[in-house]
Amino acid sequence: MNLARKPLSSVETCCTMAGMPSSLAVLLVLLACSTGCNRSDSVSEQDAPQQPAPVPKIVQTEPTDRQLSDSDAAMPVLKIRPATQSELTPEIQTASLEVIKKLPLEETPAVSGTAEWDLEQIAAVLADSQKQISEESDASEEVQLRRIRDNNQRIVSLASHAISLTHLRPEKEAIFNAAVYALMEARFQLALQGDEKALQELYNDAALLARQRPESIAAVTAAGTIVRLAETLARRTETDSPWLSEYVRQSKLFATNFPAEEPRAIVQLLGAAELCEERQLTLPAIECYSLISQAFPQTPFGPRIEAALRRMELTHRRVAIEGPTYDGQTVSLKEFEGQQVVVVFWSSRSHEFAAQIPALQELVENEGFAVLGVCLDSEAEAVSRYIAEHKLPGKHIFHQEPALRGANQPLAREYGIDKVPSYWFIDSKGVVQATQVSGNQLRELPQRKVVAEK
Repeated sequence: MNLARKPLSSVETCCTMAGMPSSLAVLLVLLACSTGCNRSDSVSEQDAPQQPAPVPKIVQTEPTDRQLSDSDAAMPVLKIRPATQSELTPEIQTASLEVIKKLPLEETPAVSGTAEWDLEQIAAVLADSQKQISEESDASEEVQLRRIRDNNQRIVSLASHAISLTHLRPEKEAIFNAAVYALMEARFQLALQGDEKALQELYNDAALLARQRPESIAAVTAAGTIVRLAETLARRTETDSPWLSEYVRQSKLFATNFPAEEPRAIVQLLGAAELCEERQLTLPAIECYSLISQAFPQTPFGPRIEAALRRMELTHRRVAIEGPTYDGQTVSLKEFEGQQVVVVFWSSRSHEFAAQIPALQELVENEGFAVLGVCLDSEAEAVSRYIAEHKLPGKHIFHQEPALRGANQPLAREYGIDKVPSYWFIDSKGVVQATQVSGNQLRELPQRKVVAEK
């Protein structure tokens, strides 16, 4: 059914008088008009508008006063490689589940033209997008992606209309929030498909929501969507992609602008810090870890952050590593002087580590590397059996005292190792080059070995 809409000239006039640009998206124009707008000028649920509003040109805004004021605050010029169907599928599934959960739908069908009806139509469109990616669909990927893009554009129209009907009605706050969530998710997916206009609109929405409703669920939703978009693209691109620095920037902005969202802010900052560390970007990783300590000093993550900062401080420095082995001897990093060393924190329960053992064997046998393991298991018999069965190279630290095993392993606690496997790279001079090497990067270490020795 066609969504009709009457002209919003009176609202635009009011916003222009208030100094706001009249060309912003319907959501942002209406949100900006917080004073001076006559209630009778808003779109009535019973009086469905007759003409669709023209698609506005989005104008990029500067960060608000509540945002970070560093030199990186301006939105960078960012490009997006359009997502493939397999890359977009998890986002569609997540959005479909979460949006439908947030839609306050009634058992009785809604009246056409109302905000409730818009939400029902959004649910139906989401169901169609889910169908496009189902195993039963025999359409080509190109056809599926085009249909999904069209569906998201329709959701933008439906959600914008619902927002225009509810933004001035406190009793409709739940519907307003659901519509904002649907709008953000649709623009998120459009941006992933390479729609630069949707990307600009998403940023603009978040900026004005933060300004007009700084403590609202809607503002948090929009800002969180940008963080998730930046994270998705940072993980999908190479180390030197600007999306990684954007992921860091947006995580910092979220934590600064929404201190009440402590758990979410901390998770985002941790994710950004760990990805930077994995890609050997030390300074931004330290910035993210440090901001957690500064912004949320009472967080239970405090010890983990302190340990992570100790780990980060090891980069380009020497470190002393020594301890008992599983067979009653001792091992020290000094034994491997003159060799490139991979320090690996591992557990026999990690299937991921088992899959990466051949890469370690290749480094030892073909590239002259040494392996120094730190086992986080709890049972000595399991350790010795695992090393023998998997032909695990190197020497491995394992304490005889049960109190120093598992998560209580001293080195793991000192340096915040909370996942296995975790790899460090130490050059032939005993200097730490990286404290977060991914399993996929193990085969790249011979190239880094040459660089480190120069």
